[in-house]
Amino acid sequence: MDSDALAVLVRRAFGTSLPVHCERTPDGVSSQVYRLVRGSETFYLRVAEEADENLETDAELHRRLLALGVRVPRMVFVEPYDAAIGRSVAITSEVPGVPLAAAGCPPEVALAVAAEAGEDLAVINHVTVDGFGWVRRSGQGWPLRAEHTSYLPFLTSYLPVGWPGPLGSLLPGDILTEVEARSAAPSRRSIWATSIFTTRSRCQTASCLPCSRATDGWRSRRTSGRSAGARSSSVCANCADG
Repeated sequence: MDSDALAVLVRRAFGTSLPVHCERTPDGVSSQVYRLVRGSETFYLRVAEEADENLETDAELHRRLLALGVRVPRMVFVEPYDAAIGRSVAITSEVPGVPLAAAGCPPEVALAVAAEAGEDLAVINHVTVDGFGWVRRSGQGWPLRAEHTSYLPFLTSYLPVGWPGPLGSLLPGDILTEVEARSAAPSRRSIWATSIFTTRSRCQTASCLPCSRATDGWRSRRTSGRSAGARSSSVCANCADG
């Protein structure tokens, strides 16, 4: 990214009352991410992967997840399109801490952290998406919309053009036959829209942890004497299926 264009954007987001130090983070492959240090605060600037993506979609999602009690970063600035950069840009607050693998904490603490992260992920996975496939970053608007409006185009979107292509040497014949059958008669069952969004509506089961969190705005809490295994078992059959 052009350093002058980045400096102009940062001044527009934060003003000039405090200097902001910018550096590219070593992590991340598909997205450009920069660490912004302003006084005692740290923020992260993300650049959209494609020129036609509008990160206002992400900002709306973050706002709604925060309202549900999910511990995601707070969006502090979003630019639908920056002409100098040629992309949409968003700035989020920092999530304090280190990766669990690098924390060096006792196993029981690691289990508790992983369980709480899983509870947040359960809520994220219950965000309804209209359609199938990758979520479209088309700006503000709700619900989220995916790239395909029906199941069949999504099902066949990544299949080889010359069927079965290289899959013929990788998959057993019965699996190839099942894929062909599903392509001809698409299932009505809801499926994952992306790795973190689901098209399935919330099941509204009161005793189900993901459902109750998604509907009741669950807030972070610890329950003494309750193991991670016991916590993860509080999921209804509908949410556990698929």
